[in-house]
Amino acid sequence: MTKIMSSIDSTYQDQVERVLSNPGLRTNLFFNAVSGTVDFTPACIAINSATCREYYFGNYLILYQPPCDADLDTLESRFAALIGKQEAIAHTVFVWSADRIAPLYIARFLQRGYSYACETVLLARPEHVISSTPLESRFSIRRYHQPDDWTQWYALQMEDKDAVQDDEKYHAYLRFLQATYMTLIKQGRGAWWGAFDGTRQVANLGLFFDGEVGRFQSVYTQEKYRNRGLCRALLAAAALDASTSAQQLVIVAEDDHYALRLYEKMGFKAAYKMASLCKA
Repeated sequence: MTKIMSSIDSTYQDQVERVLSNPGLRTNLFFNAVSGTVDFTPACIAINSATCREYYFGNYLILYQPPCDADLDTLESRFAALIGKQEAIAHTVFVWSADRIAPLYIARFLQRGYSYACETVLLARPEHVISSTPLESRFSIRRYHQPDDWTQWYALQMEDKDAVQDDEKYHAYLRFLQATYMTLIKQGRGAWWGAFDGTRQVANLGLFFDGEVGRFQSVYTQEKYRNRGLCRALLAAAALDASTSAQQLVIVAEDDHYALRLYEKMGFKAAYKMASLCKA
């Protein structure tokens, strides 16, 4: 990210730095830059993933300020110019660093079909992540290293797919994500971890590093294996492994998701907010 930011024009550098002081947004861009482009403009940050136009958060705008109803037409025109028009790309997404207190005036966005979401960015030092209780002996936790590991990851992702999502587009999205993660792994910038019931993968997550900052990705447990300590064990194992190289760990959870409370119980502290408006 430092190399990318070195090209920012000084006239809007303060706005960029203010937005990227949010570790959730900054680490998002770390992933976006691996397989796509990140362009800093005077009005916003434009992210494009030309090889996967189906990826909502690979083709979006980060706003320097929260939007309001008066911005709607301008923002849609800007998205069309920097990302693509509706006939070329089937979604529109705006993301920003959210103030916990400031009210939002987005009724027009909602009337036009946008959905609003807010996420909490949680932080922890690796040594502050609370260890998990021992798992049943049938379970094991390890990094991916066997040929079948990614095959099982893919199957679990497809199993978790929303029924309304188009299969072909979702396959393209998963192939793109897998390629991004494998590129980072080959560069020595992180790993994917799995929880296994014998040889069957039942939970997984990724942890990748931008310098001394680690960001967790896609924490997932198969439904019938939930509430058995697997997520805790994965997080604890990955954090312990990162303790010699990372100063800060970042994890993001939707405000209304049960995972948020789990992460807090494990020692992560809520520190920032990210919000988005998405129309698909």
